[in-house]
Amino acid sequence: MEVIKFFLKYSDLSFRPAHVANLLVKPEKTIYRCLGILSRESILCESHGLYWLHQSATVKPGIPPKKGCPIILAILLTLLTGQAFNESELEALFQRKLTRAINKLGKANLINRTSPEPLFPNTPKSIWLEVNYSLPIGRSQFSRNRMGELYGK
Repeated sequence: MEVIKFFLKYSDLSFRPAHVANLLVKPEKTIYRCLGILSRESILCESHGLYWLHQSATVKPGIPPKKGCPIILAILLTLLTGQAFNESELEALFQRKLTRAINKLGKANLINRTSPEPLFPNTPKSIWLEVNYSLPIGRSQFSRNRMGELYGK
């Protein structure tokens, strides 16, 4: 969780695994395992030993997870687009109960939810990515688009 939070917070920068390990005070082996899982699920990109947040993961709409994808990463991949979903929509998309995974993401402060005691009790609970992570992602998307306009890509 800490590795994905780190890359969401600094979404416009690329890092080497050794730097991530030093900044998070974690063993390099653990960081390499996390980076392998995140790059396999197309959340991160890797080139010449540098890792960064994959641009298409933040732009394309959420897709159902591949076989063997951890459900927490699948939910994050769906929420990276900046959309808010109801719990029932996510459960229909992934075809399983998600209460434990959503609670884990909530405890890690990666997602926001409507209050447990809403004003209108019959309305479904909405889930979206935490503002601390969605704003840097939006800024990095904007800067990438500007760079593309400047350099003709």
